[in-house]
Amino acid sequence: MNKELEKTLMEKYPKIFPQKTEETKDEPIYEWGIECHDGWYNLLDSCFDLIQRYIDSRYDKTKQVIACQIKQKYGSLRFYYDGGDDVVDGIVRTIEYLSHDICEDCGTSGPVKTVCNSCNNLSKSSKKFYAEQFEFNFNG
Repeated sequence: MNKELEKTLMEKYPKIFPQKTEETKDEPIYEWGIECHDGWYNLLDSCFDLIQRYIDSRYDKTKQVIACQIKQKYGSLRFYYDGGDDVVDGIVRTIEYLSHDICEDCGTSGPVKTVCNSCNNLSKSSKKFYAEQFEFNFNG
């Protein structure tokens, strides 16, 4: 994710992204940042908003969620964290499931096609040919 969007999320949700400490310095979130593309920004924003509103409404009955790692894995979003409860787990699993149908690059909803690097690098004319033949929707 571009650093500006990442910074926006981290500043908007300071309880989920606390300042790096000696205890948390080795967490991947502090080493690598948010490891996905900008298209999932709104999905992550919604996820963090739901989680933080829920935790704040629980009056210290639910342990604060702290982000450990956020990345793309096997074509979908993965959010690893400490804290929370079964409700938070449900929110995270739902957001991860929704990411299957949201383009990681542009955020467009709908069926997303997984392709290898070779197919992704097809020329525009080849993309047009395949789009017409197989009704694929290529961005480009």
